[in-house]
Amino acid sequence: MSTYIGIDLAGVEKNPTGIAIVYSSQLSTYIVKRDCEVLEVVSRYRPKIVAIDAPLTLPTSGYTRFVDRLMHRLGYPVLPPLFPGMKKLTERAMKLVSRILAIAPDSRVIEVHPRSTEKILLINGIGRLVTYFRKLGISIRELPKSRHEYDATLAVLTAILYDLGLAAPVGNDEGRVVLPKRVVRRILSGA
Repeated sequence: MSTYIGIDLAGVEKNPTGIAIVYSSQLSTYIVKRDCEVLEVVSRYRPKIVAIDAPLTLPTSGYTRFVDRLMHRLGYPVLPPLFPGMKKLTERAMKLVSRILAIAPDSRVIEVHPRSTEKILLINGIGRLVTYFRKLGISIRELPKSRHEYDATLAVLTAILYDLGLAAPVGNDEGRVVLPKRVVRRILSGA
């Protein structure tokens, strides 16, 4: 299996950022704070896909991106990049993406939204999440210990599903969010 990283990015470096890594078919999670720590993880693992829980683009005009409005219409409300508090997160994410691609040019970086992944896949806690990873052949070294690690785990799950063709981006050139396909519930739950 390829290597994947999920990041639940904090708006500022003093706050915790959750990291989830799938490497050698094992999931590990932990907390970092600074950009250099995130980049160190990416540099060490050279993932196929990095899934970041943060807006990765700003609107080309106005207050929201097309994808933000689309997510609301689909029933997956997101906070727009220019919402108070989100602008710092978006700017941090955009800078981080360019630095990630500089040190791991073969990696693909995608924007994800863990709450939407959770809703689409009917994940209502760690139990179903563990089941999904096991069905994908991934063992869990230790369960996420914080909400940030849990969200990073949802992000990395979305990255894997995307690589398997079981998730797809919605949006346009202004911004895209990768969402799991509903069929995944049937495939991974065995129903």
